Amino acid sequence: MLSTSAIRELADCSDKHLFSAISEGVGHLVTNIERLHDAATTLAGANDHTSAAILGSIATEESAKVLILLDVVRCPRSKRTERRQTLDCWNSHLWKGLYVEVCEEGLAHSDFGDVEGFIERERGHFYLDGPIGVDWVLPNRIPAEREGRMYVDYVRDITQTSGEPPWWSTPSKFKRYSPSASMYVADALAQLGVTSVEGLQVVAEVWRGFEPHPHTSREELHSLVGKTLREMEASGVPQEPADPWLIHCLHQWPFPLWSIAQPAQDGNERKEQFRRIQQAREERLSEIREIEEVREPPIRVSELKVQELHDAYAAYVGDRRRHESRLAAHKAAGLSSVPAPTPDYEEHSASYQALKTLWRELSEDERVSLVALAIFTRGEVADWAYSYEWATRIVAHNNERYQIHLGGDWLPGLRRYHANPPRRM
Repeated sequence: MLSTSAIRELADCSDKHLFSAISEGVGHLVTNIERLHDAATTLAGANDHTSAAILGSIATEESAKVLILLDVVRCPRSKRTERRQTLDCWNSHLWKGLYVEVCEEGLAHSDFGDVEGFIERERGHFYLDGPIGVDWVLPNRIPAEREGRMYVDYVRDITQTSGEPPWWSTPSKFKRYSPSASMYVADALAQLGVTSVEGLQVVAEVWRGFEPHPHTSREELHSLVGKTLREMEASGVPQEPADPWLIHCLHQWPFPLWSIAQPAQDGNERKEQFRRIQQAREERLSEIREIEEVREPPIRVSELKVQELHDAYAAYVGDRRRHESRLAAHKAAGLSSVPAPTPDYEEHSASYQALKTLWRELSEDERVSLVALAIFTRGEVADWAYSYEWATRIVAHNNERYQIHLGGDWLPGLRRYHANPPRRM
């Protein structure tokens, strides 16, 4: 028999039919979750964690459907549009993933505003990433990670600037399978009787007057979970004392998302979002190019002096390593009373004293330039102005020894200073 999903029709059902249909549906979902989890556990026991993760991923999506159905019950009857949008999450891998991750975050979201911010950041079709933050345009990570767990595909970089050919993407390797928090929550909702017809009636009575705002705290959310359990107990659901572990799991039941669920995005929206993120990338790359072209103020130490100080620092480092090797050899022979090298060693090191003499002969401008060169080696973006500003503070506030011990980066910093800025495509 041919069939098509009628999940959106639940938005228009009477409560009597809604509670009955959702209770039955959750029962089927939990049975499927348990079956998939048991199979995943068996595979993990046979050391096939990759296959276990695939089954676990499907079970996790099924648990997200449980959360979606409960949000439909928690949504006020007057919010028909919101109920339909919530049910649209049923077939959205992105939104099922968002439900799972909001559940997984647990105490990380202190209020509903944190949840809204998380959803806003994570729901876009594309995002920028890479060593400088804008190297690549990447597809939304939630469906991309799902695809990567399950399928082989022939893919290419959507940034389309590297000129690299497509490559084969194969399922990610996993070292350990573990069930998601949403699976535990779905199981707790079912076992505690929350998803029974009687339990859903209680959920509707407790939650439909609750519409979270940005400052609604997690404590208020937990108080409603507790109220739900007390009202169910007063109604005779469940019939046996609740397992403390299940109650603990239930407290990871997340804020209702019906007020912010907006899964429907057509192809034009996707194209427009890609255009905007490409534009943002180009603007940021342009800013970085300008930053990397700056060489003001100029360095105020000669290249010969940088080389001389570099050589002196290298001589000191070599002497120190030989000293430490001799101490290690003594310790291996059983002479444990030989002390480890300390800063006092430098006071007796001829090479360090020679280096310190050279340093003290420098002007303040020369010292600032050397410290700036050392800082300039750090980070993906070659920001000379920032390096020089920080060097000025370091020379003013940090001791001589700290500044001298940046010596390993003086010469690399000089090379970066004279190099052409990298090409940013």
